Amino acid sequence: MKRNVLKSWLPFERSGGQENLAFVCLLVLLAIVWLAGGASRADALGQVLTRVGTWGVLVFFVLKARPTQFNLGMPLILLAAAALLVAVQLIPLPPGLWTAMPGRELFLDAADVAGLGTQPWRPISLSPPGTMNALMSLVVPVAAVALAAYLPERAQWRIVQAVIVLAVLSLLIGLAEFSGISLDHPLVNDSAGEASGVFANRNHQALLLAMAIAAVFFVAARGVRRQQFSPAFALGGGGLAVVLMVLVILATGSRAGLVLGALALVAGASVFVMPGRNAPSIPRPALLAGGALLLALVGASYYFGRAESFERLGLMSVSDDARAQLSGVVSTMASAFFPVGSGFGTFDPVFRIAEPDAMLQFRYYNLAHNDFLQIVLEGGILGALLLLVGIGWWAYASVRAWIDGRALAVLGSWLLLLVFLASLVDYPARTPIIMALGGIAAVWLAGGYPREARSESGETSGSRKRRRSGSARR
Repeated sequence: MKRNVLKSWLPFERSGGQENLAFVCLLVLLAIVWLAGGASRADALGQVLTRVGTWGVLVFFVLKARPTQFNLGMPLILLAAAALLVAVQLIPLPPGLWTAMPGRELFLDAADVAGLGTQPWRPISLSPPGTMNALMSLVVPVAAVALAAYLPERAQWRIVQAVIVLAVLSLLIGLAEFSGISLDHPLVNDSAGEASGVFANRNHQALLLAMAIAAVFFVAARGVRRQQFSPAFALGGGGLAVVLMVLVILATGSRAGLVLGALALVAGASVFVMPGRNAPSIPRPALLAGGALLLALVGASYYFGRAESFERLGLMSVSDDARAQLSGVVSTMASAFFPVGSGFGTFDPVFRIAEPDAMLQFRYYNLAHNDFLQIVLEGGILGALLLLVGIGWWAYASVRAWIDGRALAVLGSWLLLLVFLASLVDYPARTPIIMALGGIAAVWLAGGYPREARSESGETSGSRKRRRSGSARR
């Protein structure tokens, strides 16, 4: 019985095919990053398990998969360019060239102090181990993009469902933490007392739940449109999931989560106004009633003091926030190292040089809490150009996806936008979980997967062939 249920959930009828192999490998990869990929720090134990597991999945797939034509889409091109840029920063350079780079003046006397006599050959990176760690971390998004590119659209929607399941599991852990149960994640440097789920940072938990909120809307709309379940079930099951996710976002205490959660609701609602045949036939009064119920529950959560995100919102103004001061310091540092950059993965040691006395505290800043500024600081002009190319591609592909009415691509666009906005005040894309999900979302946006031709009724060509063959056998 269990075997039949598993086979029915696989996107293809014949088990053992290359598509099913890629599908199962991608599910295993998602399970690995969910279990151990919630931290960004290089010294977190989960990083070792995540990278070893990812390499294991990749090697297994390469050995088992048959050679096939691979779709080298824009997501993989951007990742390859990022890996090349990081790798170049590890190449030793002649002393004359290295000493002429901006921001290296402080290190010129290091050779004399070390007793070397002459300046040695050095790489661009001021912390080669940190840059090597940054390079090794890219195996997760590369694997996610490569595996997702093998899957046809039906399988991609199965992955969307899997992402929702993983978010719900993290939600349940967050609820347990919020209720007062002390959970110590052995693989992640989580903070006690925060409803951060499988993450070390509550902001990242809020981002995952916001991504899942948008995904629930799109999955429910597709199910109603294809008559896989009734509008009542979509409103009941999907609505319950959305309500729980919104309430847990409030419980995390993440102020950024408030913005992300609100935008996720807008992203989900966009499925009702998409062009083409994507809008589901759900009665508008029922949607309005669901929205009113959600607002009432949010208000009740705030009234009874269970919405920590709202409470933290009033603790300090944005101008007094330490992150605003940090952004100013990082901007000055980026100017000092421009146009070469300090090297990816070097923020911690470089920031200690420029950290003002007024910002000294018992806790330290391991990252800039603004990934866009940190990319410019560490990557210089090439990092900034790569960032602009990536954002430009996202904007162009998003407009095309909306015009074409491709629901999966529009969902991928919204998910990437959530990651972008979260990266303005934090560093979610440096965690393996968000790395993997961001890579998969980019594949959806690019349409970098095999398409299934559809008839006017919405059937795929494969389903029509199976129906006709079944009729012939009868």
